[in-house]
Amino acid sequence: MIESALMHWWVAILGSLAMIAFVLMASGIMLGMTKPGDAVKHGGAILGIIIALMFAPCIILNAWLAVPLWQRIALLAIGICIWQWRRPRRQSPKRDRQ
Repeated sequence: MIESALMHWWVAILGSLAMIAFVLMASGIMLGMTKPGDAVKHGGAILGIIIALMFAPCIILNAWLAVPLWQRIALLAIGICIWQWRRPRRQSPKRDRQ
């Protein structure tokens, strides 16, 4: 697997977000806003989302590297065309007809 500073940064950010989510969940339990039975489900959901987000960049990177160069160029061209197509068009100012 390819390791880079981006991957370490991504894992650090996800760890921070998970910690914030668990602190908010614990605060909800202490304040009586969340039932302890529901907290287990919420904790499992948080862990599942964090694990999925940790693996997402690796899967996308490996899929991108497995694609031949000509297909990468075609995908980039399609993406640029879609991006250009979605941009709002400039309207020429309408002149008042007299």
